[in-house]
Amino acid sequence: DRRPDRLQFVASQLNNLQLDFERISAIDGEKINIETLNDIKINNNRHYIERSRLLSMGEIGCALSHRLIWKRMLEQNLDYALILEDDVTIDAKLLDILTDKTIRNYDFINLSSNHPYNVNNNIAKSLVEKNIISRPTLFSPNRKIWRKLEKNHAWLIIKLTQLPNCNILCECTNAPAMASGYIISKKAAKHFIEASNNLFYPIDNIWRYSTGYLKQAFSTNLLIVQTLDDTNIRNRIKQKLIFYRNIQHLFYKLAFNPRKFQLIIMYKFSLI
Repeated sequence: DRRPDRLQFVASQLNNLQLDFERISAIDGEKINIETLNDIKINNNRHYIERSRLLSMGEIGCALSHRLIWKRMLEQNLDYALILEDDVTIDAKLLDILTDKTIRNYDFINLSSNHPYNVNNNIAKSLVEKNIISRPTLFSPNRKIWRKLEKNHAWLIIKLTQLPNCNILCECTNAPAMASGYIISKKAAKHFIEASNNLFYPIDNIWRYSTGYLKQAFSTNLLIVQTLDDTNIRNRIKQKLIFYRNIQHLFYKLAFNPRKFQLIIMYKFSLI
């Protein structure tokens, strides 16, 4: 609605790929009253303490829009869906990914970002060719080169899977942020809705807080590219926290995160 030309461009790309799609109008955050929202709590106090700023109205509108799509998935009983924002460019190789049954092994696949992982396509390709596709154990001679794919001990790649057209899927502990293009399962949609009922983070971070033992991944090659200069999410200016807010910040950082606990159960020694 904001940019009809962008909507037409995205629609033409999907038509060229011969993909059926449904256009769902986004929710304009500037036109809502967060006090009257019934099915979601905007926890701006915790967001402010954790991130030194309030959620912008654009971010709230974005969150409500994605929740609307997830609810539509459940209403229509869709096992999987490709979700795109209206300001993206689509790589034609996407069609090969969508028709590959491998994607059904995952609950969430980010196709639009691989940051902050340090994935080098040549290294990933070399590991797959040598059939080194699972995270090596601590003292394995392959551990050092595998670590070049990761960010740090909080951002780990568990498995590599070869996809068509030289794309490699990286199963990971935390999916990269950015919600401009992703594949999601019905199971993930259900848990994402539950996890965002009390929203204290941007919606594109929800996969770091959701329960459900969800398998997450991202593509080494970006198949969805967002036009970042065409956004209505503004006013994300951090402020300095006063002393007692810093104490609260520390407690929130140490708070129990069920996703982290479930990762230990899912991957066990692969996390070491």
